[in-house]
Amino acid sequence: MDKFVEEIINILKQEMKLYKDLIKLSDEKKNAIIKGKVDEIDKIIKVEQNIIFDIGRLEKVRETSVDQYCVINGLKREDINLTELGKTLGNDAKNQLEKVQVELQGILKDLKNINDQNGELIKQSLEFIDFSINLITSASSFETSLYDSEADKENVKGMKKRLFDAKA
Repeated sequence: MDKFVEEIINILKQEMKLYKDLIKLSDEKKNAIIKGKVDEIDKIIKVEQNIIFDIGRLEKVRETSVDQYCVINGLKREDINLTELGKTLGNDAKNQLEKVQVELQGILKDLKNINDQNGELIKQSLEFIDFSINLITSASSFETSLYDSEADKENVKGMKKRLFDAKA
């Protein structure tokens, strides 16, 4: 097997491991979101950022290997993706590459689904926070208006509007 192809496959396997780590972290983040543990979410995000940085670094190395493979084999770089690369390989390398590609696609699909769920949970949390702020603001303005003059009521309404319009 060509050393560049072997390197590409090894890099993809390393990336798969990192994406699996992201899936575990995303699951942990989902639980932290549900429980409202902001500090835990913050820690998870920092770990995720490091993993994403590592994936980016690996991608650069993989791109360099693909570029070198294309130069050596007289292929146009812009025409090469994993499927097209597989067509240029022998059966053993092609099978390994296809196996990694299929597994990586499944992992990325799972990660996307979990991230979509987390996004929806965060959206619901923000809507609840907005509702709570509006409820508190309304109760506060009602309480204040019971004791204040008409002129002060107008000031309270103005405050309520400003708080209501300030969304996260």
